[in-house]
Amino acid sequence: MRLLQRRPLTTAVLMAGLMFAMPVVHASAAQVETCKTATTLALNLGLMRGHLLVAADLFEAGHYELAQRHSKHPAEEVYQELLPALARFELPEFAAELNAFANVLAEGGPAGSRFQDRYAELRAAMNAIETQLPLQAAQQNSVAYELAKQAAYEYSVGVAEDGRVTDLQEYQDAYGFVTVAKAKVESEAAAAPVTDGTSMTQRFNVALGLWPTLMPAAPLQVSSEGLKTLLSAMSDAGMDRSGCD
Repeated sequence: MRLLQRRPLTTAVLMAGLMFAMPVVHASAAQVETCKTATTLALNLGLMRGHLLVAADLFEAGHYELAQRHSKHPAEEVYQELLPALARFELPEFAAELNAFANVLAEGGPAGSRFQDRYAELRAAMNAIETQLPLQAAQQNSVAYELAKQAAYEYSVGVAEDGRVTDLQEYQDAYGFVTVAKAKVESEAAAAPVTDGTSMTQRFNVALGLWPTLMPAAPLQVSSEGLKTLLSAMSDAGMDRSGCD
């Protein structure tokens, strides 16, 4: 009889425990999802920044057609991927600033202060969004790692083993991604660990030596090992972890 009496009590206790535990599990899952969404949004913003940085550099150097190509990708593809996350965090869209910048590039020829103004407005809009995201240093470092990894891939596509640039646009994109990744790492106080006596900034500077110019006229006399070393150092520093676990 006592056993029969204890079973309902035990069941009640277990059910009560589950009822209290379930909200905790759901809250944790929601936090992880929010973290991942914010990190993905920051990564897409980083990719967009890389494309736009290259477009701006090429435009200022007088390579107007190439600049337009680099501005089209974020305007037509990457931006669309941002919209669900912007809505999720109730953040403003910036299509107007992006289109205004693209329109200046599309005009071609020297644009003077109009180009600088549109570019500054676009960057300000993107900065305002990113500062409102719930991002910790670990997430920013993860974004930097993913940008550097994407750069390594695109460099391998754009540059043959003998140094010939076989895909100019991929080669240039890779430069933009590494540059943005470096800026992101340097903006985080805990993101510049020293490995083997070499700071992360120094690792980035070595990697950036793979782009002596955005418009190479001859095969490059550099080794892509700098990117592999950079990725290895970032991984050793834990930057390859998402920061959302």
